[in-house]
Amino acid sequence: MKFKLEYPKEKWDAMFTKGKWDYLAKGQPNLEALAIIIKHLEKSEIRVLDLGCGNGGLAALLADDVRIKYTGIDISQVALDKAKTLFPKGRFICGNLDENPVPENEKFDIVVLGEILYYVSWQHVVSIARQALASRGELLVSLYRSWRSIILFIMLKILYGAKTLKYVRNSKGLKWIILRISK
Repeated sequence: MKFKLEYPKEKWDAMFTKGKWDYLAKGQPNLEALAIIIKHLEKSEIRVLDLGCGNGGLAALLADDVRIKYTGIDISQVALDKAKTLFPKGRFICGNLDENPVPENEKFDIVVLGEILYYVSWQHVVSIARQALASRGELLVSLYRSWRSIILFIMLKILYGAKTLKYVRNSKGLKWIILRISK
């Protein structure tokens, strides 16, 4: 049974060019839940790293909060170009998460893994995410409810002590799990 869905950069660019993922930039319940969690932090500055940020769905929901210092990383430059229009003050980096494009020596209060663990070497990316956390930082993970996410959910709980923060669902009944992993 194959777990990782491997798509080359060209396929991601083609999907974003054709608009396959445009609906994500218009708000999804999982992204809305992540934005609420992040905005409720009582800090004067909140450094957010969004790994696999896609076309900026989460960035758009955070753009109105002046405390947010947002960095998004994605493999698709097409997606990042769209994301920049939603959060012009954000920083966007094109890179493959399996190759660790996270800026060296930078630490973040929140690192987000939203719907990406099915497409990457998940243990490697979780390790990268945890290394990018500031002391007392938190890793937030969003998983769509599927057989892949159930396996990931169990592994994240066993290996990293992930805690369930929230279950969300959209009007069509699709469900997501939001997890927190502390540093």
